[in-house]
Amino acid sequence: MLDSTLNIKKLTIRLRILLNDVIDYNWGSYFGVRSMDPDVLHLWEEYNNIWAEVISEYPQLKIELPELSYPEPYLADGQGFFSEGTMIYKPEHFSSLRLEVEKMLKTFTHYVKKESA
Repeated sequence: MLDSTLNIKKLTIRLRILLNDVIDYNWGSYFGVRSMDPDVLHLWEEYNNIWAEVISEYPQLKIELPELSYPEPYLADGQGFFSEGTMIYKPEHFSSLRLEVEKMLKTFTHYVKKESA
């Protein structure tokens, strides 16, 4: 029971950290963020790692929580900070990830509370 409680707390903390990182990138991506930046790609990788742990512990949540792939980036048009043809992510890419992280956090914590009651 103690191990399960620690794992739940650890996943919740990881989700909150991920949410904060996604929010930061969402705000900072108005002019674009390189899509191949390892820190940017890590956001989707971390989401999927957390997703895999949540689903392995609670397989019934797989219906509500999707696994995410990297979104299709835009081509920079040369009007911003990046040269023409650079692959970039804009706020809408991070907004969809943010919504899914928020949904996972809400669903996971609600389910855990319901299960422990």
